[in-house]
Amino acid sequence: MADSFRCHNKVVLVGYSTFEVKDKCGTPSYEEDIGYVKVDNEYVNVKQYIYDFGRGKLLKTLVFHNGKLVQINDGPRT
Repeated sequence: MADSFRCHNKVVLVGYSTFEVKDKCGTPSYEEDIGYVKVDNEYVNVKQYIYDFGRGKLLKTLVFHNGKLVQINDGPRT
């Protein structure tokens, strides 16, 4: 899990909004609305974006709670 990553020579940080991420990285390769999930005795709206930056690069999976980036995960190389 990481706190940031580079996207088109721009840095994306945990805490950014879905708008800020799309502004820096463009439309994700895949976007999923997980729905409301209970986290620490509160329900949050969870979304997941997956970015595929091309052959030989790691997939990036971004998890948002209520529109704020909370987690960045590396996936397999494409």
